[in-house]
Amino acid sequence: MHHALYDGWSLPRILGAVEKAYNGGVLEERPGFNAFVQYLSQQDQEATTNYWQTTLAGCEATMFPPLPPSIHQPVANAMLEHQCPPLPRTMASDTTTSTLIRAAWAIVAGNYTSSDDVVFGATVTGRNAPVAGIEDIVGPAIATVPVRVRLPRDWTVPALLAAVQQQATEMIPYEQTGLQRIAKMGADAQHACGFQTLLIVQPADDGLESDKSLGRWQTKSELQDFTTYALMVQCTLATERVQITASFDPQVIEQWQVQRMLGQLGFVAQQLAEAGGKTTVAEIDTLTPEDRQQLWKWNGEVPPVVERCVHELFVEQARARPDAAAICAWDGEMKYGELDELSSRLAGYLVGLGVGPEAIVPLCFEKSMWTVVAMLAVLKAGGAFAPLDPEHPASRHEEIFRQTGARVVLASAQHSTLCSGGNRTVVVVSEAAMRELPSEASEASTTDKRTTTRTKAQPDNPAYVLFTSGSTGKPKGVVIEHRAILTSCLGHGKAFNLTSDSRFLQFSSYTFDVSITEIWTTLLVGGCTCVPSESDKKDDLSKAINALDANWAYLTSTVAKLLDPERIPGLQNLILGAELVTDHDWNRWSPYARQITAYGPTECCVLCTFYSGTLGFYTGLLGKSVASVSWVVDPNDHHKLAPLGAVGELLVEGPILARGYLNDAEKTAAAFIDDPAWLLEGCDQHAGRRGRLYKTGDLVTTMQTAI
Repeated sequence: MHHALYDGWSLPRILGAVEKAYNGGVLEERPGFNAFVQYLSQQDQEATTNYWQTTLAGCEATMFPPLPPSIHQPVANAMLEHQCPPLPRTMASDTTTSTLIRAAWAIVAGNYTSSDDVVFGATVTGRNAPVAGIEDIVGPAIATVPVRVRLPRDWTVPALLAAVQQQATEMIPYEQTGLQRIAKMGADAQHACGFQTLLIVQPADDGLESDKSLGRWQTKSELQDFTTYALMVQCTLATERVQITASFDPQVIEQWQVQRMLGQLGFVAQQLAEAGGKTTVAEIDTLTPEDRQQLWKWNGEVPPVVERCVHELFVEQARARPDAAAICAWDGEMKYGELDELSSRLAGYLVGLGVGPEAIVPLCFEKSMWTVVAMLAVLKAGGAFAPLDPEHPASRHEEIFRQTGARVVLASAQHSTLCSGGNRTVVVVSEAAMRELPSEASEASTTDKRTTTRTKAQPDNPAYVLFTSGSTGKPKGVVIEHRAILTSCLGHGKAFNLTSDSRFLQFSSYTFDVSITEIWTTLLVGGCTCVPSESDKKDDLSKAINALDANWAYLTSTVAKLLDPERIPGLQNLILGAELVTDHDWNRWSPYARQITAYGPTECCVLCTFYSGTLGFYTGLLGKSVASVSWVVDPNDHHKLAPLGAVGELLVEGPILARGYLNDAEKTAAAFIDDPAWLLEGCDQHAGRRGRLYKTGDLVTTMQTAI
């Protein structure tokens, strides 16, 4: 039968009447459906319009699940079931189980949309209408309505349940309006009626048991009548359990995620039913024990720290391959042995100028092989380098000089005048300048032993400081220690399979931390960093890639779009990062190069996640952690883990984290946190631990298929 003739409420009554008539019984007269129709015809249309416009005013809720661009009409052709224990009756007597489940679903959905304004659809029986004998009327009184639930975090659970209950009661006179009519009542109403989740709460079909007279009656789920929504959740209330059944479109939402959500729904409903009068919405936990166990299974171990200094590992490479190419630049080439010798000479001179551990030395260079010499020399002297962009205004440079307390600056001959002034010593680094270094520096660098004696840098000393714009536009220095850069570079270098055969294009600005991968990850694995000129970088990058014989590049999607893959056949490996990577970006390069997408804030030493699979990429995928572990927490409370699949803030834990922000303890304390409650607690099979984490501020979801 079609729902134009009956609804789920009517069916047991129809079957009961058939059975009674079949057995020779006398049927009692039931109220006619025309009474319900008459009730509908007497509705106050102005009041109806006013109710829905007021209820849905300002609705900007994110619809869940979101439809992929390729899907205009979902087809819910997959089904899952989940059983949870019966809900305890400790809540207020006037709160119905249906209200409890609506509130629970709103909390779960709010986690998946990172919003305290939630909209979903609900199917109602229509049997609360003020019509005499409405419970016995046979006919289609069923209706679907948009349900909007607001979730202020400071509300108590009783207040939330009371609000949801009141809304359901106030909606009764208007629940037969119809979605098509509601959607025409304004833009807000139209948006709300675009929900993709439908919630159905119904009692067990006790009246449809097998009967000796009629035989076994095969019923179908209400879900089978609403297959045009991406996700439909039906909760059947029985004495011994709550049966939760979901029908969903697997092209829109994956099976594992639906399974997790059903568990979360039951878990939240149990908490709401047991909550005390002062329990707030913020205190309701959506992370099930199963979710927590899975997260700790992935993140149970933090990668070990590399307690060494960057220049020490470089020297090991230089001794192992002194004649191998270290730098191939537009302005010259340099072997490992030459780079080691020149940087040691300059380091000796810098030590004489007072450069040592914790000293920060700004660098101001155009693209050049001499920049690498300058960086390495600062490290060998024990200091930390801080790259400047010659194109930035002088006021920014002065602010960086002030913050670093710089007394020594290294620069190219072209840009040395940008750094003069104050009490600073500007050291020009070039081929000619290197020949003019004092003989004492040259002599002091003749033995590794004497240089090592002067260099007192330890793994916990800074190796570089990168200045970002900061939220106020004021330069904000991110301090990265030796052990962090080594742990990161060696970690992602191994993950990417960088080798001594790698020739990495040095495309990025020195003030952008991708340059650390292009230069230092490459040199630490024995590869060659390939440096184009500024003009080639801007005007003909393909020509530069071919001329330098680069087989690796780390580019933004925007830059990659400007290149023709067929013009650069030697570029065998392409890392895309620093901005959103779309399916189109990925697919465009797939036939031509091995691809990696990478993500990481400056505070996490270049990158902390990557993806390099050949299949399964989708827009926005970050991939798995490298040299660190990733956690997703409640965006409003980093002491609460977010459930799997829900939206939350990404936190990064591990030895790749920055020391903090230069001279800014307050901002450091706000962004780098210690020992959140969930980390200390652990779970049943994993002991908790202490740890330091960086709050990225980026909203993400943990996807089971991406781990």
